[in-house]
Amino acid sequence: MIDSIKASAQGLETVDRARRYKKWNKTAEVWCQEAFTSKATLNRFWARQPIRRETFIAICSAVQVNWEEIAELDENPSIELEKGFALPQKIAPVRNWVGRQQELNTLKAQILPPEPEANTITSICIVGLAGIGKTTLASQLLRHLRQENAPFVAAAWESLDSVSGKPPRFDGIIDSLLINLSHGQISEVGSSLEDYYQKTEQLVQLLKEQPCLVVFDNVDAVLTTKQAKQAGYFADDCAEYTWLFKQLTQTEHQSKVILTSRETLAQLSRAATYTLRLDGLDEGAAITLLQSFDLIATSEELAILTQRYHGHPKAMEMVSALICEEFQGRVSRFLRDRKWLLIRDLDSLIDEVMMRLSAQEHTCLSLISVYQTSEFPLLYEGIAAQMPAQTERDLKENIILALKRRHLLDYNPALESYQMHPLVQEKAAEFLDPESYRQAHRSAYSYFMNIPLTRESEWKGLEHIKPRLIAHYHACQAKDWDEAATAISDVYEYLRQRGYFIKLIDLYKNLICRDGQETNQLVTSAHTHGEILCRLGIAYHSLGRLEMATDYLQKSLVISHKLSHRPLEATALFYIALNHQFQGNFQLAIHYLNECLLITKAIGDFQLNYKALEALGDNHSYQKDYQAAINLYTQSLEIARKNELQNGELSALEKLGNTAIALEDEQSAIYYLQDYRAAAEKLENKQGISYVLLADLANLYNKLGNYQDAIAIAQDSLNLTRTFRDSYHEANILRILGIAYRGMKKYKTSIEFLNQALTLAHEIVDPENEGKILWELEITHRELEQLVIGNW
Repeated sequence: MIDSIKASAQGLETVDRARRYKKWNKTAEVWCQEAFTSKATLNRFWARQPIRRETFIAICSAVQVNWEEIAELDENPSIELEKGFALPQKIAPVRNWVGRQQELNTLKAQILPPEPEANTITSICIVGLAGIGKTTLASQLLRHLRQENAPFVAAAWESLDSVSGKPPRFDGIIDSLLINLSHGQISEVGSSLEDYYQKTEQLVQLLKEQPCLVVFDNVDAVLTTKQAKQAGYFADDCAEYTWLFKQLTQTEHQSKVILTSRETLAQLSRAATYTLRLDGLDEGAAITLLQSFDLIATSEELAILTQRYHGHPKAMEMVSALICEEFQGRVSRFLRDRKWLLIRDLDSLIDEVMMRLSAQEHTCLSLISVYQTSEFPLLYEGIAAQMPAQTERDLKENIILALKRRHLLDYNPALESYQMHPLVQEKAAEFLDPESYRQAHRSAYSYFMNIPLTRESEWKGLEHIKPRLIAHYHACQAKDWDEAATAISDVYEYLRQRGYFIKLIDLYKNLICRDGQETNQLVTSAHTHGEILCRLGIAYHSLGRLEMATDYLQKSLVISHKLSHRPLEATALFYIALNHQFQGNFQLAIHYLNECLLITKAIGDFQLNYKALEALGDNHSYQKDYQAAINLYTQSLEIARKNELQNGELSALEKLGNTAIALEDEQSAIYYLQDYRAAAEKLENKQGISYVLLADLANLYNKLGNYQDAIAIAQDSLNLTRTFRDSYHEANILRILGIAYRGMKKYKTSIEFLNQALTLAHEIVDPENEGKILWELEITHRELEQLVIGNW
């Protein structure tokens, strides 16, 4: 039976039409996947070169054509074409193969390039963390090459790993290679008269004479350990292997040498070696792998497991075995129970890697393990902060380079930052004793505190203040509570004003809780402790959790009163009053606000003074005592204007305007709201303007028949609502504009605005506003009809 087939010229035309119909190019990735082949093989298919029968059939089936109509069969079928190479007896097994198609295609392109004469690569090195899948990828690569009838006559596989941890005898490895690659023609190679130079020369000659594939697995077994400067270099006691690998990679021959290693091989010729760094499986492939282990889990739980281990195949295999054994296959129970990554067998695997480090590498890796690289990029400066005794040259040229070559520290050139695999990071952290752990976090705290922040006006979210938040974390880990409080003191107001109340609670809870339990005081200063409690109270108040807020504020009040810390006492009184006010306890609210006012007047805190007066006004307004409310709002307005508090002025005018509306005093309402508009125009940031209030003013002008002003103000309000994407108020303002244009007898424009309002109200499901808009539309159409009849 013919083992290899090539396409006929007419057959290629048929395939070309079929692939055009599917909108595939001639080497489409999806075609490679469906035919279980590579782009290099597809290129040979299109070049009408012989390829393996099974692959030829798969390529044709992928585009739904009959392979027999495409093939150009040999005229003499009795002559068999030469079959591909046999798989080596020692080849590693492939189990649970998923993903890695891109990596396979990349390696095949290096082994079987489209232009062989231009290829200078003699060796391929697959490197990466222990258990990442290097051996499996090399094994699958050989199987693919054999299936695709790659032009090699023989293949050999040798592992340099051993139970003892020492590499196998050189003579045993090279004798095995010579026997297997010569198909037994070289059978007596153990002669003591031949040294390793002669045997290496004999092997190289064999690779020159015929194209072979040679795989060396676990080459890291012959590399230097415990020396940072020699990371990636062959060990001094492995001179035979050093000579062998240099000759195999530097000598020109027609074979390919594939090496797998946990460390990058520093001594191989870069011009002749292609190095592929292997990372974890992508999420889709990793989930497929987990599904093969019959786990009981949702897709979300499998995704979490994948992310937790960064797609590390061996880790997920070991973890899956544990889940089946101890958790009856239930992933949810494992995720709840195990907060650490390194289960026993996995711990041993990473231990093997850590045992190869020098003392300097070990120290560096352990100290930088305290960084949260997922939260903030790990820069060189962060590493240097943990290793102050090292010179920049020694740190960069020896320690960091060694960790990179061992694939324990990865560098991202796009972000110019480093990161560790979570398995390595967890293992490295285990080597820190309590004092070293604290010192590492203290160094990290100092590093982040020295990162300058941009101007506050440029802050856009948490990213711009992250160095302070991370400094707070490291200070907490070191149990340096005063430093933890200092780290966030400068960003407190920003977080409060931007509504990051949950974040504030998380931050300040760290300063009163230890091991999940609240304590009396962690910071040195009672004053600072009282401030922490007050800020927690304000955050809970802002979230509407009033009882919790009052509890913290009362504790802060006791401390501030005892210390005679009047500003803090006034703040606590103010927010306690607001809590009572929101709960309808108006008399208690008045009591606390009056206490607050006495202190603010005494200490000259005009900001809190006007807020307390305003809150008292709110208290009377809630009880419909509008005249008393107006008097208090007026006092608040005077203080705000006297001290040039723009936001305070706007707030007081807003409340005065709304109170006048409640009293149906339209003239007074317009007066206050016009003042509000004039004050708002002075603001640099127009987003602080209340578009709701402007809408109220426009509505008042409509009632008074001042349609021109109503339209101008409503248009301003409309622009602001669209900036804030407030569809509810946008529909309301569109309705106001429709009414204003009707008042000016511009019925067509009025109907356009009212229809826009109706569409929007329908989209956001606002039936009350829909009813109002339909009513206004009916009035507008009725007036328009009367106008048409009158003109007729």
